[in-house]
This record gives sequence, structure tokens and C-alpha cells, in this order.
Amino acid sequence: MKIVITTGIYPPDVGGPARYAVGIENALLEQGHEVKVLSYGIEKKLPTGVRHLWFLLRVLLNTRKTDVIIALDTFSVGLPSTIAGNITGTKTIIRIGGDFLWEQYTEHQIISIKDFYGSLPKLSFKERLLRKALKYVFNHADVLAFTTAWQRDIEQKAYEFDSEKAVVVANYFGPKKESYSPTRKNFIWAVRPVGFKNKDRLMKAFALARKENPEISLDTNIYPREELMQKISECYAVILPSVSDIGPNIIIESVEHNKPFICTKETGLFETLKDVGRFVDPEDIEDIKDAILELANYDTYSAYKGKVERFSKEHSWGDIAKEYVTLLKNN
Repeated sequence: MKIVITTGIYPPDVGGPARYAVGIENALLEQGHEVKVLSYGIEKKLPTGVRHLWFLLRVLLNTRKTDVIIALDTFSVGLPSTIAGNITGTKTIIRIGGDFLWEQYTEHQIISIKDFYGSLPKLSFKERLLRKALKYVFNHADVLAFTTAWQRDIEQKAYEFDSEKAVVVANYFGPKKESYSPTRKNFIWAVRPVGFKNKDRLMKAFALARKENPEISLDTNIYPREELMQKISECYAVILPSVSDIGPNIIIESVEHNKPFICTKETGLFETLKDVGRFVDPEDIEDIKDAILELANYDTYSAYKGKVERFSKEHSWGDIAKEYVTLLKNN
């Protein structure tokens, strides 16, 4: 099978989509498929619209006799990939693990993704154009591969796409990794400082918790991936009380390293991990504070440590690649 993967970033770029692109590329190659990856190059320097048009031309030039285009986002590569697929008759699968419109909106107004789509607020002209572009992708791509059923259900109502073409291809869950006993009670919040990550409430909650337990500390530094994995392996716990967070990799990586975690209830990982970690109401500073103090308690920490150690789910790159191929065959 001839497959083209489109992605905004690819190594040596660092980030989730780059890691994902390499993971499924290698898995598909190992399974005997012919794979080509198209990623942003000069497009990164071009203005919105122009970069999409240029990338569209590249996709059109590189998808002759291609069986399927797998686009790893909805807008940067998802929009031109969908248009190219419609022009050439090539099947298009859009991987959806985030929401660009909602994320952009939370940079000036913090709101959960459920509330955002439950009663759509007034959007700027740019945001209205973006919503139209996303609606085109949702309604013209052949398959919508959401990483969680939680996001799929929220956005099906918002974009009114055919539910028959919306499926779930879960995120990568790797095997358990080496980790170390913590030497101090340090919590890691090592994520992009964007609006929906809820940093202000976290800082207030942590300050309140430290008044009751001065032994705890919070690391908000951003690290290169390899260094971050080392930090997680050595830390006490991971914390992520985002307003909403669709499928946060740092929580999955916490589980892989057998580290207890605190996570927002507003996430697509809740159903998978609800019996493993401590979930909080992201708008309730007291709940976040209480969760921090609970994990700082030795007995409670040991209980959560046991839960995360017993969690054994794996979902390999090979599994994901096979699911994409099955989607193509069934559509």
C-alpha cells in the first residue's frame, strides 16, 4: 500500500506530531507499506493561507497513485491534505488529537472545550474563518481518526459530520520504563504555558498547599524531550489540571514511568485512567490543592503508586499502523 503522511513538524523538529510521524512511519514500513512523509519546510516562514496553498501544491505533486493520505492535524496539514484528496480522489484520514480553534480562543478567554462548543461564544473574523476551514475538513475527509471518544462526541455535535466516518485510534501507550524512587516531593508541570493549561489556578492551589506542607515543590520548567523523560523518571508526581486536555502525553508518560499523577477531569483519558490517578475539577482551586496534599501524604501516595504500577495497557506504533490500514480497507 502506498501511503503519504503529512505533518507540520518532523525530526529534527521536536514535539508530539514529530514523534508520532516517525512512530507510524517506521511501523508502516516494517509492515511492508511504501511510505512518504511530507512536512513543513519553507511553509513555516510563510503567512497563513499562503503556507496552506504551497503545501497543497506539494501534496498534489506527491500523491500520484497514492492509496491514502494520513494527515496528523486538522488545519496546518489537514486542510491542504483534504483538498488534495478531494481533487485527486485519494482517500484521506485526518488524525485529530487536539482542537486548534478552541486552543486559539483560550489564549484570550479561558474556557473548557465542552463549554466552548456547548454554547459557541462570539468569534473574531479570523476565528470564524478557521471554524469554516475545520468544518470543511470534518465534512470532506474520508475518515476522522480521533484519539479519544470524548473529543469525538463533543465535536460531532459542533461540526455535524457523519458519525459513521468518525473512529477512535487511541494514542500511543508504550511499555513501562525505568524509574527511580524520588528523593523529594517535587511535582512536575512541564508543558507549554498556554491558556488552557490553567497555570494561574495551579500556582494558586500550590501556594495554598505549601502553606500546609512546605516539603512540596513545583517544577514548571520546559525541558527537551530526553531530559523531560529523565525528570519524570526521578520525580515524585506529575500534575496537569488543565481547563481541558484531550489526550495529554505527559500523563501517559507519567504512567509509563509508574509515577502517580494529578490530572484534569476534563480529558479524553479519564475513562481509561479514572481508577489509576487523582482527577480534579480544573476550575476548583480547593480541589486541586486537596489533591496535592493527598499525594503528599505517604499512605495515599503509596496507594496511587500501586495503582499506576498495576496498570498494564499498551498500544504500540504497530497497533496504530494496523488500525490505519484497516480503516482504509473498510472505507
